[in-house]
Amino acid sequence: DIDGVLCVNLNLPSGRKWAIENLECTFHSYPKQFAWGEIVDKKVSTVDNYKFGKSESLHKYTTKDGLTELQPKDDAATEILGEKWRTPTKEDFEELIEHCDWAWCVWDIYYGVLVTGSNGNSIFLSAGGCMDGSSISMPGEGGYYWSNGLNVDDPKTAHVLYFNIIDDQYKYDISVSRATGCFIRPVYPKK
Repeated sequence: DIDGVLCVNLNLPSGRKWAIENLECTFHSYPKQFAWGEIVDKKVSTVDNYKFGKSESLHKYTTKDGLTELQPKDDAATEILGEKWRTPTKEDFEELIEHCDWAWCVWDIYYGVLVTGSNGNSIFLSAGGCMDGSSISMPGEGGYYWSNGLNVDDPKTAHVLYFNIIDDQYKYDISVSRATGCFIRPVYPKK
């Protein structure tokens, strides 16, 4: 328990701890999904109501301002849980993929993956899909978790941890529109 947030030590080389649940999730409730850089979830998530503008007229996190990672005031994990918490980085997700065992399972009534560290501790990441407009894409088949990193080759998008049951794959190297609603699994970066 760090600042009222239950977390898990997965025995990672970095010593980072992962929150036991997605951001703004309570036990047995469906976790909330956020657009990248927004600190409040929405019932409808589109480019028309995205905080930083439409795809062709973004006004923050662009090639012009040089911002490539979420600032704390735009990081929902930091804003909601406090300054000790943040949205994972690319390196956090890569460490999770490289140093943990991943297995598909059903937790309560949700499909997803059980990510188990070398010490036997684990976290469950739901395959709850992502929110495109007012509908959920790939529920029960794919998981989309925001990183704090902008896709510098296409600033309309940001990087996510992605996994799907169809291909049985887990990877970091895909990007989705920043206006898409995805999950956030907070990380505590200090040892």
